[in-house]
Amino acid sequence: MFRSRGGALAFTGITLISVATLVGTEEEDGALADSIAQIEQQGAQFRDQAGDLEQSAPVETAPSPEQVPQQPVATEFVPDDELIVDPTGFDPTPDPESLVGVEIVPLDPDAEDPTG
Repeated sequence: MFRSRGGALAFTGITLISVATLVGTEEEDGALADSIAQIEQQGAQFRDQAGDLEQSAPVETAPSPEQVPQQPVATEFVPDDELIVDPTGFDPTPDPESLVGVEIVPLDPDAEDPTG
């Protein structure tokens, strides 16, 4: 893979330094450990703030369905004839006038390709 011993040593050294920076060593934490600590700290702050909100004044909730008076709903029905869509579609055959000058050749599966 490497043509020179120096290139291989440089690659190995850069790789080890990158791993030590990311993961860390026994003496100091790496970037991953710092990120984990920061996320855990933010989670603890969020839980504290959520606990403070729970201890504050209760929030008024929406009334239950039994407490809401029923209102009449006006319903208008449409006749079935208006609901049915015309299923005719369109005719897929080409217009003969648009084919002027075009030669239609039936496809022969055993014939060779004339374009090459």
